[in-house]
Amino acid sequence: PPEARERRVAAARRALELPDDRLVALCFGFVAPYKGPEVALDAAALAGPEVLLVIAGGEHPRLAAQGDGYLNELRGRYEGHARFTGFVPDADVAAWFQAADVAVFPYPEPHASSGAFALALAHGTPALVSPRLADACGVGTDASCPLDPVELAERLRALGADSQQRDRMRTATT
Repeated sequence: PPEARERRVAAARRALELPDDRLVALCFGFVAPYKGPEVALDAAALAGPEVLLVIAGGEHPRLAAQGDGYLNELRGRYEGHARFTGFVPDADVAAWFQAADVAVFPYPEPHASSGAFALALAHGTPALVSPRLADACGVGTDASCPLDPVELAERLRALGADSQQRDRMRTATT
């Protein structure tokens, strides 16, 4: 029931020290350029204070092995516009998905699979997916997100203001 979901969301947000008065958008999993995090981060910077983007995950192991510093670069550029959690222990994964209003997957190109997208589906977290990923997964336009940061910022602000729109997304992706 919706009331039970609201209680779980409130409890998860308290535990993770997330605000109740902002849309919480979640990008989850290893952080890597092929997942398009800059699109979500640019959108969060444009969306303003009513949207909190959470980048929950550590640097992709291949990048970490190269000493690339990609995650540190993102953190330095976007620290004031997003919350970076670093690696998320298995015991905390459910709380992050429960606390999020929407999970964002701005993948420019779909690839073999997305464990983070599967986790969003499993936890009933509404998902915004890139047009190419939406096509590959058979997800409708209610759950498709633009890859233009300005348009994505507008979409996130609209979602923050309209719980019915979030409910339609949940239905489209669960």
